[in-house]
Amino acid sequence: MTVILFLAFVLLAFFIGGIPFGLLISKLYGKDPRKEGSKNIGATNVLRTVGVLPGLITFTLDILKGLLPVLAVKILVGKFYYDDLLLFEFSPSATALGAVLGHIFSPYLKFKGGKGVATGLGTIIVLTPLLSVVCFLVFVLILTFSRIVSVGSIIAALSYASLLTAIKLMKLPLSQGEFYYGIATAVFVVFSHRKNISRILKGQETKFSWKKER
Repeated sequence: MTVILFLAFVLLAFFIGGIPFGLLISKLYGKDPRKEGSKNIGATNVLRTVGVLPGLITFTLDILKGLLPVLAVKILVGKFYYDDLLLFEFSPSATALGAVLGHIFSPYLKFKGGKGVATGLGTIIVLTPLLSVVCFLVFVLILTFSRIVSVGSIIAALSYASLLTAIKLMKLPLSQGEFYYGIATAVFVVFSHRKNISRILKGQETKFSWKKER
């Protein structure tokens, strides 16, 4: 029974993570971010092509669709998995991965979606609150100097995986699920930015601006 609940939580997180808030909000403004800018449904492209407010709303909702499923499982996990230590340890991180994968491979958009960064941030706010603050500050710092969101996102994701690795090597408290989730998420975030990486190498990546593109 606990295995079924485990899979149900992960699957539910996948479908919640897949909700294309960027597209839905943009449609309210008569826009489709898949046809403008970087042609992505993420908050950055919504901000760039639709406006600051729609972009910030998208960013917030994308965070919440990662945060809420993991928080719910963290609350429920003791009730359902108290007799199974393996599922107890891995269910929050597996749910987190489900949400991130849902965002990147949205089942509502023929398995095409966003980059997974905001949703990933939402998950680690619950899983590793202190590290989420550190990684967000890394993102802000890199963005400030580079003015390229994708560079900040990639470095923040790799920083998270690196910090988890350092914690593990120092044998500090860290669950196996959180460690493997951090590594997997970094891999998927880099993968989702493969086109951005190509543009960065060519010097063609768009610089971040709070102003809407005309």
